Amino acid sequence: MTEKVIIKIKYKHIEKTITASPEETWRFLRGFFKEFIPSYKIAEKLTINVNIQKIAKECEGLIVYLSDQPIILKPNKKLTDTETILLWLLAYYLGNEINIIESKSISTDFFQSKLKKSRKIIITRLNELAKNNMIKKISASDYALTYLGISLMQKEILSKIKLKYTSKNR
Repeated sequence: MTEKVIIKIKYKHIEKTITASPEETWRFLRGFFKEFIPSYKIAEKLTINVNIQKIAKECEGLIVYLSDQPIILKPNKKLTDTETILLWLLAYYLGNEINIIESKSISTDFFQSKLKKSRKIIITRLNELAKNNMIKKISASDYALTYLGISLMQKEILSKIKLKYTSKNR
């Protein structure tokens, strides 16, 4: 049995009701606002949109989850420290979004153990990413992706990482 959402919208003289799956309901709502609220079209162009399903599909073959732990398949030496950090943060973000992992954030100690680099190098990379608003500091030593970071992973960085995984001479 498919989950259904019921929504009733009243806007000025227009009234609409929909009973549909969550995805169909979301598409209906977006279409409604695009059609009836012109300023929404402008606002939509100025906002960051993240498509979790698309990102998850792009991560097939890169990330898997074992119990409550993400695993980066085939660690690739061609990835930069920054790309590796972003990929791990994306794995935790996705895991949290699909309710496999409790937290979206990762500690500097975790990165140090995975990248086998000094704490100073790890902190430098994290600070660079934070300075560019790709990640944010959650606590004294924990970091998570920002919406900008997730969006850039979706639009640009993930495809570059995938190319490095599939390129010859690994």
